[in-house]
Amino acid sequence: MGVLAILLLCAAAVAGLSVRPNPMRSKLVSPVAGRRMLVLGGGGFAGREVCKNAVAQGYTVTSLTRRGTNPEPSCELLSQVDWRAGDALDASTVKVAPAPATG
Repeated sequence: MGVLAILLLCAAAVAGLSVRPNPMRSKLVSPVAGRRMLVLGGGGFAGREVCKNAVAQGYTVTSLTRRGTNPEPSCELLSQVDWRAGDALDASTVKVAPAPATG
């Protein structure tokens, strides 16, 4: 996904667009093969909305946060995000963060 698309998702999330599921489609969409997104800071105000929107659009989402925990455990969309703890300024952490979890 390009930088422009990520910025548009973020802007839409902050503006409150597409946060509510479209009643014409299922709230939870099956992941589409090859559609993955890494969200740095997904536990913050804007980041969690980006995560929700991406999951709702069918992306497999990994979020790198300081704590590595879901900020809203009761949210169905955020419970589908792969939460990882790490430092976004550490290049080696960011490089391996989107790798699929094993075990």
